[in-house]
Amino acid sequence: MRPAESSLNTENREYLFKIGDLLTERPGLQLSMCGVATTADREALAAMRTQVVTDFLAAEIGISTERLFTCRETIDADAEAQSRVRLSL
Repeated sequence: MRPAESSLNTENREYLFKIGDLLTERPGLQLSMCGVATTADREALAAMRTQVVTDFLAAEIGISTERLFTCRETIDADAEAQSRVRLSL
């Protein structure tokens, strides 16, 4: 995701379809999602990014939200930081 953006681009969607396939194939897996913002876009945008990913996995792939966990958003102050949602299986 680019700075100040919370929508999914084609590359993001393709990656999430792969994650969705993995979650579908392995019902016992759970996914943690942590929005990461840069100093340019702050915590509120990080939270929106996490929600966009959650909504995509639930609506587009049918993953139960009971298997999707969010964590507190963080800000990456590194000058070269990229806006993202960190995923952990």
